Amino acid sequence: MNRRLRILLIALNICTLLALLLSWNLWIGIHSFPKIPLFELLNFKSNALDLGLVGLLLIGLVSSMFFSKTRLPLLLILASILSLILLDINRLQVWVFHFFLAYSILLSLAKSNKVLGSELLIFSSMQVLTLSMYLWTGINKLNASFFENVAPYIAAPIMHKFTSFIYFDNIIMIAPFLGLSFIPLLMIQKTRSVALLSIMIYHGIAIFLVGFAGYNSNDIIIPWNLFILASAFILFGNTHGFQPKFVRIFDKPNLIGPLLLAGLFPILSHFGNYPYNMSWDVYSGRISYEHLKLSTLDVETVPSYLDEFTTSYGGFIYIDTYSWAMKELNTPPFNHPWVDQEIAEKSRELLKVRLR
Repeated sequence: MNRRLRILLIALNICTLLALLLSWNLWIGIHSFPKIPLFELLNFKSNALDLGLVGLLLIGLVSSMFFSKTRLPLLLILASILSLILLDINRLQVWVFHFFLAYSILLSLAKSNKVLGSELLIFSSMQVLTLSMYLWTGINKLNASFFENVAPYIAAPIMHKFTSFIYFDNIIMIAPFLGLSFIPLLMIQKTRSVALLSIMIYHGIAIFLVGFAGYNSNDIIIPWNLFILASAFILFGNTHGFQPKFVRIFDKPNLIGPLLLAGLFPILSHFGNYPYNMSWDVYSGRISYEHLKLSTLDVETVPSYLDEFTTSYGGFIYIDTYSWAMKELNTPPFNHPWVDQEIAEKSRELLKVRLR
């Protein structure tokens, strides 16, 4: 197995394990936030299946580090993640999407038989995955809401603590342009060292501002950013640089799906209800989370654990489902109109809302 790809797989496993630990409640199914199975027949009240699948996932992650000549550990990882998503669509977070695509590409490693052309194709596909992430995270931030709302919100804790950083939000506003610039800088050999240094600073700042210092700190982005950082250095930090072997993608048809999902399909979110979570959309300002609105006349009781997410005004009760999910799952809800409706319906059942 290509040494760099082997190191990348180990880095992916470590970051996946860390992300699972940081969002443990999301995966084991022990939480009050509504679970949204993709199909109604998967709506189990017990979390035994969740626990079993998490156990299989952990076995796959550990065994893949020691048994690199077989595809079984990676197949087990992919099947476990997919099954867990089917049981609760809220598990399909941006970082889960990224890790799943990475495992799908690396699945071909065990069958490459150390054939140089085959390993270069996998190597190139991983490079395209990383570049696609920078492309769409940059494009998605190019909207008014990011510049007017998201950038000031991310910068606010620093600006309030250090008055000399009064224009720090203006620095945050260059993030989408900087992310997009990484693509040509990584592909051109002469600028690659500048790109890698900039990427290290870029992700270091992201981890600090969002993972630790933010008003709504989200430490789940730490392992994701660490994997992106590791991918950049492992895949591009060499004399060969960008490998355009991905044009021979039809030599390995199993790579076509991951690269389409990563590189082309995200454009669909700009024209319809294609999921933001599958469009590399994070802290872009394009996503809005509406509060659940219920009449006080229809609600029999509000559980005490929802007090901090609930406000009453004008005869209505408003539940902040985003904060509820962040508190219990350490991740936001899956953003899609259908999921919003399901969360609202299951919340009404939880609150024993009287139907008129």
